[in-house]
Amino acid sequence: ATATAAAAPAAPLRRIPAAAASPAPRYCGVSWLKEPPGRPSCEEAHEQAMARVQGRGSFRPRWRPGDAVEVAWRGKGFEGSWTAAEVLVLDGPRHAMVRFAEFVDEVGSRLVERLELERLRLVPPPHGAPWTPRAGERVEGLWNDCWWEGCVRELDALKGVLFEYDRYANWSWLPLRAVRPRPPLWSYYPERLPLSGEEEEGA
Repeated sequence: ATATAAAAPAAPLRRIPAAAASPAPRYCGVSWLKEPPGRPSCEEAHEQAMARVQGRGSFRPRWRPGDAVEVAWRGKGFEGSWTAAEVLVLDGPRHAMVRFAEFVDEVGSRLVERLELERLRLVPPPHGAPWTPRAGERVEGLWNDCWWEGCVRELDALKGVLFEYDRYANWSWLPLRAVRPRPPLWSYYPERLPLSGEEEEGA
């Protein structure tokens, strides 16, 4: 059947030129926000992490300067996507300054923003062994330097993975290399003991 072209969620700001661009998907379906969209996974993960450390003394989700992270985008057209960044410095008990890896500001410098801690997660590790997703499996798909939450609708030996966005009535054919397993919520945050003086600052 012939696919009907549709625009995918727009990329935020400008990207840093890269030698190897993200795989270009082919689009079909239509693009509008699904209803109801549900809670962002970063909020659910943070809530679970805080509940998990109750009664464990000083253990808690903590970020530190230099941590490699992924950031949950917010705003119309960006919901359900994650992009690479680095923690520069903690800014009070609930925020951190982060520098994005693939996005730049108006003057071409890597974008730096002050973000809520619950919008950060650890970079998912490589899935290692050869992996082939199953139809219906919850995964993340790479498009425009962001990993988008979604699921597998179909597999094809030539086309790759028909990827459906969680938060948009939109789907795309992506090569297998542009799809990865969805990380479990419990893996989003590092649970650490405080360093000297860190408890008062919050991390």
